[in-house]
Formats: sequence, C-alpha cells, structure tokens
Amino acid sequence: YEYEPFSTRTLGFPEEDETQSGLNRTLVQPIHIIEGQAARRIVWGKLVTTTLELHADAWWPSKEQHQRWALRVTPGIRIGKSTGPFGEAESQFFYKKFPNYLIADRHIDQEGAISTARVGYNFGKLARVAAGFTFDYTHYLNSRYNAIAPDGMYIRSTQSKNYLDYIPFAELQLRLGKSVRIRGRYAFERQRTQNYDRVMTGRDEFASLVPYFFRGYYDYRRHRASLGVAWDFRDRLRLTAAAEAWVRHFDVYEARDVDNFWTGELRLDTEIEASLAAAVRVHTLKGKHREHDFFVSLLGAHVSRRSNMTHEISLATNFDITRVMLGFEVRGH
Repeated sequence: YEYEPFSTRTLGFPEEDETQSGLNRTLVQPIHIIEGQAARRIVWGKLVTTTLELHADAWWPSKEQHQRWALRVTPGIRIGKSTGPFGEAESQFFYKKFPNYLIADRHIDQEGAISTARVGYNFGKLARVAAGFTFDYTHYLNSRYNAIAPDGMYIRSTQSKNYLDYIPFAELQLRLGKSVRIRGRYAFERQRTQNYDRVMTGRDEFASLVPYFFRGYYDYRRHRASLGVAWDFRDRLRLTAAAEAWVRHFDVYEARDVDNFWTGELRLDTEIEASLAAAVRVHTLKGKHREHDFFVSLLGAHVSRRSNMTHEISLATNFDITRVMLGFEVRGH
C-alpha cells in the first residue's frame, strides 16, 4: 500500500475537453495505491530457467476520472550459465481499466503486450554486456479520434487508436572490486501509431484560430541513455547514484507557443533526471533459516522536462519536480 499526497500519476486534458467534462486542471493530487505481485522461478538443469510473474494494482486518486486498476502476466525464459553466452526472452500481457474515464466521449481502457529478447555475455562477476529488442503494442479499446470525410469535413474515426513501439537497446554492467557496481543503458525508441490522426486548433500569424489535421499525430523517435552507480560498504551502508536523459523528436506534431500560436517547428522534448540515495543498516534479525536486515533510507531526486510545445495542455511538456523521501526498508531471505 502506498499513499502519495502530491502525486504526478495524473492525466492532462486539452482545455476544451476539461470544460466539457467538468474537470479542473491539476498538476498533482493525492492518490492511494494498492499493488501485489507473485512470482515463480524454476531452474531446469544447468542451462534453462523459466519465470512467471503475476502483478495487479489499483489507483484511487482524488479525481475519480483518474481511477485505474491493472493486471499483468509475464512469462520468461533464460538460456545460459552464470558465465558465458546467454539469451533471454519475456512477454508481458496487460490489461488496464479506467472505470470512470469518459472525456470527450473517449475511454482509455487498454490491452496489449510487451515482448523483449536479449542476448549477451557474462564475464563471471566482473561484467555483463547485452543487446536486445523490445516490441510494445498497446490497443485502446474505445479511443477514437479524427478522420476526413469525402466532402473534406473532419469526422470521428470509426477505429480506436493503437501504439506500436520498436526499441533496440544495449546494456553494460561492471563490477569494480567487491563493492562497486556500474550499469549503463542506451535505447532508441521508434513509436508508430495506428488510427491516431487528430485535429488540433492553434492561431496563425493573424491571430485567427486555424485547425491542423495531423496524420500519425503521436509518431516520434526517442534516444534514451542512463547510468547508475551503487556502492556497498561492509553490508552496512549502501550509496547509489543514477542519471537518465532522453530527447524525443516528433514526426508531424507541430508545436505551439504559450499563446497558442503555431510556431512552424516540429515538437521537440527533452528530459534529464538524477537521483542520490543512501541506506544505513540499523539492525539484523537472524533465525535458523532466515536473516533480515533493517535499513533507514534517504532518497533525493530531480527531474526536468523541456519542450518547444509551450502551450500547456498536460504534464507532458514543461515542468520540474524535486522529491525527497525518508523511509524504512527490510531486506532478507
């Protein structure tokens, strides 16, 4: 169970949709989250390991339109020893339900699958290199946007939108001595949409409202890189640092300025995120077949996102968020 007094797990809507649906724009809101997970791992000899994971969660935010529950099933397989070449594959099948969401006559209930294949080489405990590919498919059950009728008029599409993400990636893990671990990752994401053509309205150089029709409204390319470092000191102190940056180029989505004027530039988004964390072991509880460590932890994180799309319609454009969290952890077996 988790409670966030100022959560950013929220949805943003264009002003005209909010007005029609009686919503007030919000950046954050309190939210209750309940989630559970069960997993099973089976080792089939020296080379093959299979896994199966079940996950369920539910959100109860202050705005009932944002309420959500989700189910996920993830089977996976790994072939290879702890040292030498290996291969991994897994697929996550999911269903997400927003029972109270009906904005501009659209629902956003979703179903889909995320499949990943990875090959690499383990150099014992010293290093691991891997490369792979992820395909992410999301089908919206009833989220229909726009189409053009034979007479040139904009009409409601008869088909709901789909997202298709193609993501090749490369990963590197290093271990320096017994206590320092370094992780790096680079991924290129190519998102293509189906049935997501949309009419957006902005102002031209004469301040007149002009509708633009975008085919493949949310098609984009994104480069993402991340780096993480962890240091353990005598099993008593754990320090971690992480940073991630990405840049996203849209194919056809033209940006608007803060006053809703078309800029003539395609939308371009960037994000930088950094975090530092420390965990101190304060007590250890030992039994005949188990051992549990109790830690006090402190985390600080900051994320900054910028876009030339300055006509704010959601959290997806320009914002800064800083979080500081003090917690208590139990780790063991």
